[in-house]
Formats: sequence, structure tokens, C-alpha cells
Amino acid sequence: MSQSRHTRPPRTFGLALALGASVLIYTLLPLVQVAMVVLPQMAFSAMELPLADDGGGVGSLAAGGEIEGIGSEILLLQAGMALAFLVIAVLAWRGRPPWIRFALVAAILLLLAINLASALGVALAQPTLLETGLDSGQSLRRVLASSQVVVTVLVSLYVIWYVNRAPARAFYRGYYLDDPQ
Repeated sequence: MSQSRHTRPPRTFGLALALGASVLIYTLLPLVQVAMVVLPQMAFSAMELPLADDGGGVGSLAAGGEIEGIGSEILLLQAGMALAFLVIAVLAWRGRPPWIRFALVAAILLLLAINLASALGVALAQPTLLETGLDSGQSLRRVLASSQVVVTVLVSLYVIWYVNRAPARAFYRGYYLDDPQ
């Protein structure tokens, strides 16, 4: 056994960059999206207006509604997937257990497929005038969805590429391989 098996390889800057970028894309952005839907709903449901027919009672301003058809089940699923990815990313940052590298790649591929399906659905959708009315934000939504597709694909490719490089494999393995010479 050589000396190289006794020194633990460090986490490289490229691996730290890959993990940080993947946490931004797959944890922070989904949680911000959930917060942007949930917080206004909570604020509206907390507002109270006097009820005219009750004689002094109060009722909430808005309750039970959905913003653009986004149900609470979808928001809960999105938040759950973001938090599950955060757990995987924290374990990948630590480098333990050694199989976490494969779990990270699998999670990236799964979330990439889900994000591509949802973003491409928005980017390629052609709603009718009856569905949306005169909506000036539709073109902005398509541009943002297209940008999200590009950024998500680039970050995912970088993470998968870097995690499979020799320095990252050595970090997750916990030791350097012996020099064949």
C-alpha cells in the first residue's frame, strides 16, 4: 500500500462550484418559486374584511384559491423535491457515503427531465386569445422558460461532467489510486 492511500483527497474548486450551482438551480430557485406563490396566498387569507350581511363579523379577503392553477399538492411536491435534493447535495459536499456521487448524478438527471418537461411546456405553449385574453406577459414567460431550459441543461451537464472527473472520483472514493509506474 502506498502513501497515496493515507491522504484524503480534498474537495476541488470545480466540485464546489458544481455543487453550489446545482443547489442554486434545484433547491433555491424551486423554493423561491414556492414562496412567491404561498406568501401572497397567506397574506390575502390573513386579511379580514367586515361582512355586510352578518352584522359585525369578519371574513378573510381571499381563501382557498389557486394562482394560475397551481395547486397546493404541486407546491408541496416541488418543495419536497427541492429539500430532498438539498440533503443529497449536503451529503455530496461531505463526500460520504461514497455512493452519493451516483445518487447526485441520478437526482440531477431526474430533476433535469422534470424541469425540461415543465419549462418546454411553457415555452412551446400557444394559448388562444380566449384562454389568456390580452396578456403582455406571455412572451416574457416564454423567454424566461427558454432561458431556464438553457441554464438548467448547462449546469446539469457541468455537474455530471465534473463529478465523473478523476479528482472528484478520488474525493468520493476517499483515496488516490496507486500510480501504475
